[in-house]
Amino acid sequence: MEVHLICEPKNALVDDIIRIKITHLNPEQHVTVCCKLQDKAIIFGSYAHYTASTVGMIDLTVDSAANSGMYSGVEPMGLFWSMVSAPGQRTGERLLKSDAGTPFECDISVYTDHVGWECMWSEEMEPIAEETVARWYKGRDVQRIEIEEGQIRGTLFLPPSVLLSNEKRPGIIDMFGIRGGILEMRAALLASRGFVTLALAYFNYKDTPKEGSYLHYEYFEEAIKWLSFHPSVIPGGVGILGESLGAQIALYMAMYCPLLRALVAISYPPIFGYNTRFMHGDQPIGHKNFKDIKWRITNTFGYDMVEWEHQPTDCPYFQFETENTPKILFIVGGDDKHNDVEEYEQWIKGLPPERADNVELIVYPGAGHMIEPPYSPLCKTPFTKGIRLPVFYGGETQPHAVAQEESWKKIQEFFWLNLSSSVTSRM
Repeated sequence: MEVHLICEPKNALVDDIIRIKITHLNPEQHVTVCCKLQDKAIIFGSYAHYTASTVGMIDLTVDSAANSGMYSGVEPMGLFWSMVSAPGQRTGERLLKSDAGTPFECDISVYTDHVGWECMWSEEMEPIAEETVARWYKGRDVQRIEIEEGQIRGTLFLPPSVLLSNEKRPGIIDMFGIRGGILEMRAALLASRGFVTLALAYFNYKDTPKEGSYLHYEYFEEAIKWLSFHPSVIPGGVGILGESLGAQIALYMAMYCPLLRALVAISYPPIFGYNTRFMHGDQPIGHKNFKDIKWRITNTFGYDMVEWEHQPTDCPYFQFETENTPKILFIVGGDDKHNDVEEYEQWIKGLPPERADNVELIVYPGAGHMIEPPYSPLCKTPFTKGIRLPVFYGGETQPHAVAQEESWKKIQEFFWLNLSSSVTSRM
């Protein structure tokens, strides 16, 4: 009887679990299950070894993968979060989705016996079953609107409840880090879960500043005010979800902009990092000096990469001595090579008790620097354009996957709690 591969659902949001089941195998048959993804020029893949049950079935939600695969244990979404760049790809590729209007098309295949990484890319290999699933950041009924309002440049995503019933929702600004441009994926996913979300570009996009130019407080203040008074947003202020450089900016804005009520800072403490050029009015704000950083080129993983040597800084941390009292959630990877957890802890200890009560720190053991939405592959050495080499950011694959799944739930709970008292979460 023909082997049957079942993937349910075939169309899903990226944070949904896809159940993968294989039937009509021989009892205790050895197979390899593979996942391949191509998005434009980027190709990723993964594989795991399984043994069928005595009735010839494998269900990834209940069966264990062999240790020789790219993950082990019962991992329903292991094929997705364990993906790495395919052979021939540039070292340090990161799987990103700039345009949320199209899905990742993932090809799931089953091969006889336990085959290895190189074999799964061979054109001579014939699968005994295959299926394609589409994984989306943007829900079907979420509206995408390109924004050019005053200085503001970005993409607004409106959830279906806003469009169908004029219901107001919590507003969130989403900002990524030093790669610049615009990434819509996380904002689209937040909107798919019920938030009005603005993916905010702030350099290297249209007429925004070029890389290395000063960023200005007034630009981000304008964006916060614009979203706060949007007709689809619950009045009283908004939140920011910021990663890396985006987190630094969000933390600074929270000191001075009262309409910023809650923020999540991923992978950066309350300080401006190396060569972060930021102006507030006519005043440049201090930052770590890039010339003081110590680094070395290593070959730990079989290719040249840069490793930073973390050094204590003399640059003062943001003190939050203004009247603003935003709620702050720090999300940090325990294996993040760019941050020191003790610095967060010492800063929080130095705050007055009434200030410290507004701050929460969550450290995920084994996670690296770029903690992204659930089931995203770990990129521990992303290629960095300015250095022209991969940079070691840290993280172990399985613990990092746990951190992404758990932190995504926490982020949504945090924003529902602190930005809304009149609507119910639709998670």
